[in-house]
Amino acid sequence: MKTLVLKITMVLIATLSVNLINAQLTVDVGNDTIYCGDSLQIGGAPTATGGTPPYTYLWETAYTDISGSFSASTFLDDSTIANPSLLPLAFGKPLTFKLTVTDDLNNVAVDSSKVTMGPPVAVLLITNPEDYIVVGDSVLLWHFIITLGYSPLTYQWSPNYKLSDSTLESPWAKPDTSTTYYCTTTTVSGCKVDTYFDVNVYPLAVNENELNKNIKLYPNPSFNNLVIENLGQQKNDVTVEVRGVTGKLELLKNIGLVDKVTINTSQLPAGVYFVTVKDEQHIIAAKKWVKTE
Repeated sequence: MKTLVLKITMVLIATLSVNLINAQLTVDVGNDTIYCGDSLQIGGAPTATGGTPPYTYLWETAYTDISGSFSASTFLDDSTIANPSLLPLAFGKPLTFKLTVTDDLNNVAVDSSKVTMGPPVAVLLITNPEDYIVVGDSVLLWHFIITLGYSPLTYQWSPNYKLSDSTLESPWAKPDTSTTYYCTTTTVSGCKVDTYFDVNVYPLAVNENELNKNIKLYPNPSFNNLVIENLGQQKNDVTVEVRGVTGKLELLKNIGLVDKVTINTSQLPAGVYFVTVKDEQHIIAAKKWVKTE
């Protein structure tokens, strides 16, 4: 009788031990995640704990599109390890990965998470994105980005100051003071990149209604010469000022009463300038001009 009781006790202890071990085996593959190029590995840290090592891992997923049906081995470098890496074929696809972990005593634990390998966004910075305007003028904001993935993209410019629409890729801006505009571009999978555009405003206090819109300034841009014409309607001597973007006077020329004048600008370095045409009483024309090398 004692022997039977002892055997029953041992069986109960063994069953309890197995259940206890089984309860201790856990798997954690992490939260739903969007990878935007910063990391390409999935799984936890650690992915499996408890139970009786060693563990075996089995990652599973299913994805179908017009090109066919795919499994975990299509998107992972190894579907039998704790922390596999996503392969480029996973770009832009929302995938739910299920992981089954089995320990040495055949205890099983399962976890899953949704993973999107978002298309990375890169900024193609050819030059500093900026422009120069006179107070009252408008400028089209722009930026160069490259996306390796799927549209649509969304845009958000800030500050929303004197913008035609802060959600456009290239809105019009008409600030009355120099402003740096920042744009956050977001891909369809949630990856983001920030770009910026500097608008430098030349503080020229001119009433646009008083300007002579018939006066022409060309070529623009130009190299050694700047031509100004249609000045013949003026009754007083005319002076031409050429200032840099900081407002510094770079060239001053009194041209008297003429209809057309050619100004030698070879001594000026390449850059952006603001040209004002004045008579003795007020400004009659104001133009932005670019000097080339």
